[in-house]
Amino acid sequence: MVESVLECRQDGRWFSRHEDGSEVNIGKVLVWRPYDLLVLAWQIDGNFRYDSSLLTEVVVTFSGRAAAETLVTIEHRDIQKLAGGAKIVENMDEGWGMIMNLYKEVAHGMA
Repeated sequence: MVESVLECRQDGRWFSRHEDGSEVNIGKVLVWRPYDLLVLAWQIDGNFRYDSSLLTEVVVTFSGRAAAETLVTIEHRDIQKLAGGAKIVENMDEGWGMIMNLYKEVAHGMA
């Protein structure tokens, strides 16, 4: 994965782009409130396959701290729905780490 893309609006698409140019659906934007709250539908099953009928929520909150500092909190809700494959749970920290590093690069580039 080289990029995680969110279409910046409610019902916007969430997908990843990969080195070979392919795109893989991850889910969609459920709530879009810039500078405050982002709620995403995670629709990747326990075997890393997109499933449009699956819905777990990723809730991201942004809290202003000191000048030029924001606390970003991520909560992945209903993770028990990902039954059928332990791989996704085992690799979740690595995956979220990759996504957060991509986010940091974008955020720092905007400063």
